[in-house]
Amino acid sequence: MKLLLSVSLATVYGAIFVHGTLDTRATGGYVQNSSGSASFTMYSGCGSPACGKTASGFTAAINQLAFGSGPGLGPGDACGRCFSLTGQADPYSPAFTGPFKTVIVKVTDLCPVSGNEEWCGQSTSATTNQHGAPFHFDLCEDTGAAAAFFPSGHANGQELTAQVCGMELASTGSLQVFGPQALAAATKVHLIDFYSFELSDSLRDIDRHRSFVKYPVS
Repeated sequence: MKLLLSVSLATVYGAIFVHGTLDTRATGGYVQNSSGSASFTMYSGCGSPACGKTASGFTAAINQLAFGSGPGLGPGDACGRCFSLTGQADPYSPAFTGPFKTVIVKVTDLCPVSGNEEWCGQSTSATTNQHGAPFHFDLCEDTGAAAAFFPSGHANGQELTAQVCGMELASTGSLQVFGPQALAAATKVHLIDFYSFELSDSLRDIDRHRSFVKYPVS
């Protein structure tokens, strides 16, 4: 079942952040870092992602400022990029010292500012969300990303171990608007693959994809 913007949040988790250096990988005023910190939620109903194409392996949505496009404007600069996410701490359970997990996810969806200001409200003038995180990932439950990431007992779902990122090309498609379901720990984030496109995809395809990057939030 697809989520609505009015969905209630479950238990909130925070974390110690490891901040990265600004890396202008995104274009048009959007922001992506090669490493840094983020907050996390998980959601279901990931079958119609804003990038316009579903992917194999673990997938996630990312906040609008990092996604590289606004609602209804097509796929953003982050579509198809893979990130390695590593948990570090749960301040709401300070006695818990791990083990934390690492998963690799591909960005296939957008977490828009509108209706998600608490988690995805980062902008060029206010670069962190209400929890002090410069980035936010909404991990897809349907592809197993959420279950693979959250430590046992700190989120519901089957515990998985595989770390997978598919190689599909993002293409133009309709926007799916969703709300966060459950916040997970903010973690160290590391960009491990700049584009993750099939080798057969031409530069023309990539340029067409990036042409949608033009309206950052201020």
